[in-house]
Amino acid sequence: MKCTLIPAAMSAAILLNASSDNASAAYCSAFSAPAHRIYSIAKELSYEFSIHFRHSADYCHLRSDISRIISEARHIDRLSSSSYASLCHIMQDLEDLDRLAHHLHAVVDRAEHCRFRGHVHGNTRHVHYLLSSLNNSIHYMQRMAQDLNQRERHFRAIHHEPRVVVHHAPRVVHCEPRVVHSRPRHYSSVSLATGLLRIAFSSHR
Repeated sequence: MKCTLIPAAMSAAILLNASSDNASAAYCSAFSAPAHRIYSIAKELSYEFSIHFRHSADYCHLRSDISRIISEARHIDRLSSSSYASLCHIMQDLEDLDRLAHHLHAVVDRAEHCRFRGHVHGNTRHVHYLLSSLNNSIHYMQRMAQDLNQRERHFRAIHHEPRVVVHHAPRVVHCEPRVVHSRPRHYSSVSLATGLLRIAFSSHR
């Protein structure tokens, strides 16, 4: 019995682990479309920076930050299509991406309002629209990641380590045959005397 239960438990654990990994990979595939959107927004921002901020002292800083955002978006897109993707890895990348986006917005504001750091060409309203879209897209992905993380934790909770049920053989109880001891007969003194008198009378006949 023990030899058959151990391989069964191991097989169940392997299947559980495989199903959990497949669920995690399926979750990560949902990030492909929003990662493409962030990539597109970042590419457009890079173009807008070259138009409006080329003569700003922060231009190189802006170009460097937007290049990192483009690289992070492409990295998340690659992870979303990988069968070995980790949801935790993507969540950490999104945190980095969120910090970069907020920092980028701060650099744009500084470049526009600091008179001693060069000048900005034209109306930058579209730049701010793109920055807002970038932040919203990243925050959307973060909310999605948190939701998927809760689903994965719930999946692992309900598909916990399989219980091995051991079926015991029916217990055989050996019963000894019951010995019934007869009770000794007790004769009263009256019946004994009567019997003796009967024997005596019969002998005199």
